[in-house]
Amino acid sequence: MAQEDVKLDPEEEAFGYLLLKDALTQEEEQKLEVFQHEYRRKKADLFLKKFIHPLLSNAEITGWGSVGSPKWFHRTARLSALSSNGAFKGSSYDYPLTTSSRFLHYTTPQTLLSILREASIRLYDLNHMDDPKEFVFGAKDFGFTGNYYLKEARSKLFSFSMVEIDEDGDAEDFNLWQYGANGNGVAIVFSIDPSTQHEWGNYHLGRVQYSTRVPEHFDGLADKIRKFGQAENFQVRDFENLFVKLAAFHKSEIFEFEKEVRLLHYHEHDLFPLPRTDKRWPLDLSLDVGRNGQRSFFDRIYIGKAWESRYRLPSQIDPNGTANRLIPRLKIEKVIMGYRLNPKYVGDLCDSIHQLAHEKLGETFELKPSRFFEHFNRPHQGED
Repeated sequence: MAQEDVKLDPEEEAFGYLLLKDALTQEEEQKLEVFQHEYRRKKADLFLKKFIHPLLSNAEITGWGSVGSPKWFHRTARLSALSSNGAFKGSSYDYPLTTSSRFLHYTTPQTLLSILREASIRLYDLNHMDDPKEFVFGAKDFGFTGNYYLKEARSKLFSFSMVEIDEDGDAEDFNLWQYGANGNGVAIVFSIDPSTQHEWGNYHLGRVQYSTRVPEHFDGLADKIRKFGQAENFQVRDFENLFVKLAAFHKSEIFEFEKEVRLLHYHEHDLFPLPRTDKRWPLDLSLDVGRNGQRSFFDRIYIGKAWESRYRLPSQIDPNGTANRLIPRLKIEKVIMGYRLNPKYVGDLCDSIHQLAHEKLGETFELKPSRFFEHFNRPHQGED
């Protein structure tokens, strides 16, 4: 590359003669590499300070990916910064989890029995949520354009939806029983071990943030980052992947009644070609079919005694036995029986729940009727 074709950044001028030289000695190559790494570190720190720290003040650059010509690699990078939940600590995306925190998950009796039978909860990818606009809200500001890129981003985000409640677990919301088979279902009360929260790897717990438009920090974010790249001679490739988790915690205000707390897992799943087709399939995920017949993929978090066995690694790999600290530990504290469940069959259902919980989880929990049960099952005036 001829010198007159290159415009050097002020911070490149100290080693610009090496960039523009056709052939370098071994000593010069080593000197150039030192300059390049320092240049890239400074630019990445500036990017972090300008775009990420206003949102997540504890975030740090944890990985690099080099892109482009070896001689000019310092001008382009793929950055990793948000894999540890510690990056979210103290931010608006970080739920202040304590030992008394409790969460409700409304569902059907059949799903509860499946949770117990499989000793796990399912986190479904965002492509298959009930809200057809899931993740679309503000997506362009985050840098996602076009249906293909939106679908690809959502396919890596797996969510389990809950509602925060008081420690006694009695603060049911009548309107949210629509997600519990309109009162014919159950509401599962979960606790989550807070002691490892900021060690989780690619798991994040936060309140969904509702608004009419995306927050100020995200307004035109994609354009701001591109302009930053031009001004600083430092392009952050695939920058939208840095913000994909944050985008999953934003929804339109029309869903504010849900008061959702979301347990999110970012899963960079592997896609493998299917035989005799041009489609690709994530072999490291499980398959389900949604209510509308659409294919969906889900990930799992094991609970009860299965959490202990599934997430324990051999001692030669994990000598300190700390690998399971990367995975959230949920516990069923209580199950609230829906107010429309037929009283004649509730006893049998309770027996099944207790039996499966003892067998599969190695623990049991309280079963209690909904606080709306008496209202809906009170004899009508004139009845015996």
